[in-house]
Amino acid sequence: MKIPDWVQSVISRFELRTEPFMEVEVADALRAAWSGQGDQGDEDWKGFLSEWSAFLFLEGRGRENVWGTYFAPMASWKEQNGTEHFQPDIKALDAETVAHWEQRAKTCTNPVMRARYSDLVWDLGSAITGQKTDAEYARLAADSYVEAADRGLYPMEIFGIQWLGRALDLSRLVNDADRITRIVEFMFVFYDRVAKLEFAGTWLFLFDNLYGEKFVTPEQESRIIGNLETMLSKASDTTATDCGVHPTLDPWAAEAAAQRLARHYHRRNDKTNVERVIKAYGDAFRYMAGQASPMLRWPGCSLSLSTTSRKG
Repeated sequence: MKIPDWVQSVISRFELRTEPFMEVEVADALRAAWSGQGDQGDEDWKGFLSEWSAFLFLEGRGRENVWGTYFAPMASWKEQNGTEHFQPDIKALDAETVAHWEQRAKTCTNPVMRARYSDLVWDLGSAITGQKTDAEYARLAADSYVEAADRGLYPMEIFGIQWLGRALDLSRLVNDADRITRIVEFMFVFYDRVAKLEFAGTWLFLFDNLYGEKFVTPEQESRIIGNLETMLSKASDTTATDCGVHPTLDPWAAEAAAQRLARHYHRRNDKTNVERVIKAYGDAFRYMAGQASPMLRWPGCSLSLSTTSRKG
């Protein structure tokens, strides 16, 4: 496949970057470069489309999409006659595009981009070509996602967490027990780097991805629960400073921790601890409501929370 020089210039610039960027930034830069090129021949257009589409696809972990794949179109629309359009559209791509992604997956030095190329081959390759995809690309994508997260190449922590979740999914899809073990171990390392009480997404991911899975050791499960207990304790702490500030009180974070802890203790038939964690976040909400101006209080707050506590 011929890649126009102006496309290669954009791709090379991103490949050399050592600071974080989002994949869609590559697509935006390519689109901006394309707008200044004038009329393009079919060959140049195909080269552009292969790279532009690669970084425009939307990740869809946990969500269904029109193709039944991980990657989904960034946009879709329907004409009055019922004809559907997608952007990007896998129908506009072919085996030559997939072969180009394969080559880039093996030669690209930037782990963020390498993860995207190799995951596209694994996830969309068969949908585009009708041919079976080599599991090598799933493994390469998983390793690249972990490398990108380890090097801190995410613009926000939640993207690093998403990469690790995808890496775990890929390793499970190809039944790679060794990779699963390594990724799980790194997820705990990553938790210690990024977990912040004020951003629940940075500390809920261990439970949401690992809890109850057979490949998680009893020690690891204990650490997951211990981490949640720590966050619940902080988020439900009503202790105020001399200035009347509550440094860690966050009823919504307390609720997120308590719901997961309640699930764990319910699984163990531990009713006492189920009631304890539900009461902890209920008390946090009640305390916060008590500190608010009477004009701002929600009349049903006390009833709702007391009912929740009884359900525990």
